[in-house]
Amino acid sequence: MSENKISKILKELKLEARYKRNKIKNIHTSNNTKEYRAENKLNHLSKNERDQEIWSIDFTEEKIANKKIYICVTISINTRMIVGYTISKKNNSQVAIETIEKAINKYGIPTMISSDRGSPFVSKTYHDTLKEYKIIQSMSRPRKAVDNRYIETLFNSMKTEIGKTDHLKMDEYIRIVEYWIYYYNTQRLHSSIGYITPLSKYVKTQYSEEEKYDQIKKILTESEFVELNSK
Repeated sequence: MSENKISKILKELKLEARYKRNKIKNIHTSNNTKEYRAENKLNHLSKNERDQEIWSIDFTEEKIANKKIYICVTISINTRMIVGYTISKKNNSQVAIETIEKAINKYGIPTMISSDRGSPFVSKTYHDTLKEYKIIQSMSRPRKAVDNRYIETLFNSMKTEIGKTDHLKMDEYIRIVEYWIYYYNTQRLHSSIGYITPLSKYVKTQYSEEEKYDQIKKILTESEFVELNSK
């Protein structure tokens, strides 16, 4: 039965529909998060400023054996390199910080990190962590997914290529994600970065010719490095 039909019947019976809405806290405007929100500084950078190392971070949700799990990913915007990720049962600021710090330990401190305005990124702990590392915090505008397009595109590719996950066990899902990230960073050619891999683009922009071999060896695990050199 359509909404118009229901509305007509209610009117004939002189009844009025009553709806109850749950009150939802709007983190975009809440006074509790106001001091931890940031403007979209990324969109206001000049071309030269955009050449600095800038990361984007976000969470996506999957279902493993009918249970929700989350993967938090950090990507280098200019190279499309996945520099950090964490698979967790939680979607919070601690997981975001863990992901960033793993990436920093491996790749160094970026100039800026961009995110949406989700709850993990408008917390005091997240804000203070970026401040401690002297990282500029940028946030997408409310309800503007295009501002976070780099990582949204990544998640779309990941979900499409990995496919359904509900039948997997956690250890199986972790192994699949690990290999997919290795493939994405070292094998996939990206038109947006000149039809080279994110790893090639990253070492090309960050290191001299003499440093490249050692840095690739440092970035990859031993088995990944062996596999890459066997191709």
